Amino acid sequence: MPDNGGQFYELAAMLMDKNTTSEQLLDLIKTLYPDFVDADVVVSQFNVVRRLQSWTDASTLQQRALACPPSLVELRKMYQIMIAVKVTSAECERTFSKLALIKNKLRTSCGQERLEKLLFCSVERDIVQQIDAGRVIDRFDGDSRRLALK
Repeated sequence: MPDNGGQFYELAAMLMDKNTTSEQLLDLIKTLYPDFVDADVVVSQFNVVRRLQSWTDASTLQQRALACPPSLVELRKMYQIMIAVKVTSAECERTFSKLALIKNKLRTSCGQERLEKLLFCSVERDIVQQIDAGRVIDRFDGDSRRLALK
C-alpha cells in the first residue's frame, strides 16, 4: 500500500464530507488504492450512502463505516482499509522514529536489553509519566552499587 500520508488524510476527510464531489473521490481512490477496491463502485456506493440519515449523523470514520449498509461491499472495504491500515503503519513509524532518537551516537554502545527498555519508556510515555519518581528513588536508594575490592 502506498504511504501518502497527506493524501490519506484528504481521502478520510472526503469520506466524512457529504459534499465531496464524485470526481475528487474517484481520482484520489484511484491514486491511493487502485489494486484494492473498485474506485467507480466505491464512488457510486458513496453517492448512495451519503443520503442516509444514520450515515450523516455519524461523526467519526468508524461510525460512518458502521452506518454503511452491508450490501455496499466496496465502500465498506474502503472504510476498513482506511480504519485499519494507517493505524498500524503509524504505530510502526512512531516506534522506528523513537528508535532513531534513542539510538543516537551517544548510545550506540547501549546493550539490546537497555535499548528495548528505553524504547518502551519513550513509546509508552503516558504510562511512564504515571510512575512516582520518589518511590523509584527510594527503592534504589539503599542499594549499594559499589563492589567491595579485596
